[in-house]
Amino acid sequence: MSILKKEQLISELTSYINNGYLMLDSFDDPRDEAATALCELRSIDSSACEFFCKKILLSVDVGDPYLDGFCLGRLFDLNKEYALDYVTSHVMEMSAPVLGAAMDGLAQYSKTSFRLNFTEDLVAKIYARYDDVAKNHFSQEVMASSYRLFVISFTRKSD
Repeated sequence: MSILKKEQLISELTSYINNGYLMLDSFDDPRDEAATALCELRSIDSSACEFFCKKILLSVDVGDPYLDGFCLGRLFDLNKEYALDYVTSHVMEMSAPVLGAAMDGLAQYSKTSFRLNFTEDLVAKIYARYDDVAKNHFSQEVMASSYRLFVISFTRKSD
């Protein structure tokens, strides 16, 4: 990939964060365009991708729960320690898509030495948050596959 492509992606993602769109003349959903740009940037410059994922995830004015979940998923691949810290700090306020990404990320590392960093308290909080969010049937459906994988990876303790 060329440096020009990298600069273009960085410029577009910066525009998305600052203005809410990547390209002024595009009719596509800017959140979808941002996700696509992040995928492309990841293959060119993973550090830049990580930077933009963090920026989007931490901003209340940028993106939506689905893009935030996408960014958290990328962060589990790019910087799992940061992703775990984010999950630990925000688990009780996560939306369904972000909680689903958190469950996927933890399940992804459940059979590695990184699992030693997962506390029983964190796993219990994820189950508690799931129970609360899953009261909404649509949210439950959004998280269904992530929840099934999480249950296989982490035993639920009795309440």
